Amino acid sequence: MNIYNIASILTIITNLGMTLYILLRNFKHTVNRTFGLMAFTLALWGISVTHFTNIPRDQYNTAFFWWKIGYSAVIFTPILYTHFVISYLNIKKTFFLMLGYGLSFLFFILNWFYPRSFLGELTFIFDKFYCVDWFKNKNIAWLLFYINANFILAGYSFFLLLKHFRHTLGIIRNQMKYIILGSILGWVGAESYYLLAFRVYTKLIPIFSNFFIAFYPFIFLVAIIKYRLLDIRVAITRAGLFIAVYTIVLGLPFGIAF
Repeated sequence: MNIYNIASILTIITNLGMTLYILLRNFKHTVNRTFGLMAFTLALWGISVTHFTNIPRDQYNTAFFWWKIGYSAVIFTPILYTHFVISYLNIKKTFFLMLGYGLSFLFFILNWFYPRSFLGELTFIFDKFYCVDWFKNKNIAWLLFYINANFILAGYSFFLLLKHFRHTLGIIRNQMKYIILGSILGWVGAESYYLLAFRVYTKLIPIFSNFFIAFYPFIFLVAIIKYRLLDIRVAITRAGLFIAVYTIVLGLPFGIAF
């Protein structure tokens, strides 16, 4: 067990927990389904991280397999997030979403059937684990995915949030504050991991990246509890919230040890 595993296990717990929470509370609306599915893709990413960060140098193909699993998740995270934002703001962007999903499925196919042309090659870093190295092959397909995910989809989603935030009042404005804050935390975490592919090798990147992805659901949970985000009404006292949070924080080390 290392710090990478602890961070990725947290990612699995919080995102899968959020998925199940939404599934059990209110999964019938598009805005809820897209957010729940997005959280599920990040939980799947956490599962892949727990594997490829423990694979020794002489098992390159196994590491490559788990990177394909990880990218199967993160390929769909950006478009699901954009769909969540568009649904939450109740605006019509049908063609944009269809194009986004179409590209995501194209990248997904490339990831599984032409992985060398998409992911390229891996490099063993920190004497710990294999990581995608874009500079080895300089695959155009992966670069297009990166630009689409982190600049077009994420950038456009933030633009829509900030544009509508300026004209909102009351409870909706408070909801959007938490959505923007949680989104920034999650996307900073996601973006940080891509730096490794561009050979920005800093040991803190994969650690803080997964911790950020692990803790963004707590921001959304506050908005759900306090401002009924996702149209979920929760009867919970401050004492109950305090107990729940500290149960997770204090119980996690025992869960990891078990």
